[in-house]
Amino acid sequence: MNYQTPSSTQKLSAIILAILVVVLALVPAFNNYKYNDHSKNWLNHDYGKNLLSSTEEYSVFMTEGGDNQVFSSLYFTYAEKLRQDLFPYDQKGNIFKKIYGDLRYVIYETLQERSTIVNEALFTGQEPFYVDIRSQKKPYLVPYALGKPTTYLSWELADKHLLGDFYYKNYGLMYKVQEIRYAVIDYIETLGSADVDEIQIYLQEKLGRGITQNEFNFWLDQLKQDRYISQSGNNIIFLKSYPKPFKKEPVDNFIIRWEEIKNLQHFDYLSREIVISYSYEQVNLLSDQIEELQMLRRIETSKNRQDQLDKQMLNLWDELIKYTETIKKIGYDSAGTLHNLGIFYLNVPETFDFIRDDYMPMAMESWENALESSPYSWSTYNILLWAYVKQAIVEPENADIYFEQFDYYADTMTNNMTHWRSMRKDITKNPSYKSIEQLIEIRKRGDQLTGPHVIDLRNKTTQMINNTQELDLRLLQSYFGIIINQINFLDNTPQKEEFFDLWYKAWNLYQNDPAFFQWHTSTLGELGGYGDLIDSGLFVITAQEADKYLPSLNTVAEKDLPNLISMFKIANATQNPTLSNKYRVKLLESSKKILPQEQYNQIKQQIDSIN
Repeated sequence: MNYQTPSSTQKLSAIILAILVVVLALVPAFNNYKYNDHSKNWLNHDYGKNLLSSTEEYSVFMTEGGDNQVFSSLYFTYAEKLRQDLFPYDQKGNIFKKIYGDLRYVIYETLQERSTIVNEALFTGQEPFYVDIRSQKKPYLVPYALGKPTTYLSWELADKHLLGDFYYKNYGLMYKVQEIRYAVIDYIETLGSADVDEIQIYLQEKLGRGITQNEFNFWLDQLKQDRYISQSGNNIIFLKSYPKPFKKEPVDNFIIRWEEIKNLQHFDYLSREIVISYSYEQVNLLSDQIEELQMLRRIETSKNRQDQLDKQMLNLWDELIKYTETIKKIGYDSAGTLHNLGIFYLNVPETFDFIRDDYMPMAMESWENALESSPYSWSTYNILLWAYVKQAIVEPENADIYFEQFDYYADTMTNNMTHWRSMRKDITKNPSYKSIEQLIEIRKRGDQLTGPHVIDLRNKTTQMINNTQELDLRLLQSYFGIIINQINFLDNTPQKEEFFDLWYKAWNLYQNDPAFFQWHTSTLGELGGYGDLIDSGLFVITAQEADKYLPSLNTVAEKDLPNLISMFKIANATQNPTLSNKYRVKLLESSKKILPQEQYNQIKQQIDSIN
């Protein structure tokens, strides 16, 4: 057989072909390298170590069941044998010791009851044990052998009041469970001192429930005995802080290397979630620091010191906003992340009183991006549609633009609902759709609530009141009725303040007019349950002066009962038990004399339900 030696041309062609194949292979490898380069991805490793460094020695270490938290802490405690002083658990009870029993065999209702029992036990130094972890029976609770360990949580519980009188103090990435009295120290340490009533309200907010005077006095007495505070009249004075669990703040020891990762945006979501979680914690910590400075700013009288505090707050705010930008950038494809970021922007005016910029556009943009990422996020549709209605009311000149956006997203939501078998038959019966029904109704009445005619009505009403012209009750009712329908969208806007100024003037001018008094008390009575939206001063002044215009007990007629019912609601809204009880007694005594037993029972039932 004869073989021909390849010609030089053939050899060159083969070489070129080989080079071309290599180049074609390298091009996608080069183009996709940034998406697949994990050489600097130490995120889960560092996160796990930072979690462990946020807990003190001999502690209960509880994670909420997230993959990043559970598996990194599992690796370090079980594989590398770090922090053997800890008692690690996870909320789901799947990986670490099954503190809630075997979840595969425990019904939901039992699990709910058991998680409350077990969590409270852990907080008070007791460990749960089961004879049979598949049993529905409650666990045995046994004190830890070496004494009560401190409990640390990677999340702050929602239903705090169910687990006892505890206070969740953030340290780095974990929350230490402390006795509620220590919240008093943290609150007044910044201020130096605070009023008793102010502290009591603060504790109620922290616990998520009302507290009795005996409870409050007991906590204060304990703090006085330990010489943390002193008291002068109604003033509680800070003396010293309680011992902190760490010599240095845990965040000072954190391993932070993710800023070096240039291709972080291209990592999988679970890896990026670590950066998002860390950034959210920093936002929370910075928010707390700013709020403390705000409290100081409100009581500071020195102009020089006020300027210093303003500068400090702005510096912290700039740092905080950088973290929100990181969250937006890294969590670009997470509906939950973007939804929560929008909530943060929405609450900026209420939380930070020195910020004058309008963050509502950023909130709406964040929710729009969330829906682009997940078109089935029903709760995001809900708040975004609410925001469009709010902006249409606050900016009537741009109402058409906002209502157009409203229509688009409302249609998108309902169309997407038809893809779900559970909703296809009749979406109007679905809870997610019902949550926006009221907004859709407001949107349908949009032209009545916004636009030039509302401005015209306001001008006429203002002119009538300012010039003390003869009362045109229908005009006043029309304008006031529109604003009342808008009230929960106005927040603390100038429109809301202007509206209440006008209502006060109307009351001062026309309270002697029976028709106005009837309208005023009836309307205010119906709004009695909305004390956070309505100026409480209106309730107080009406309750104080109404006796002049109401008949005495002996002359009450059936036609007077609606006014008495309204006055009871108004008195109840003042949160003055003496005043509320006065109108309750008067109403029940009058209606019992006037009405048949059945009608009296109905009124009594109505009054009792308000109480």
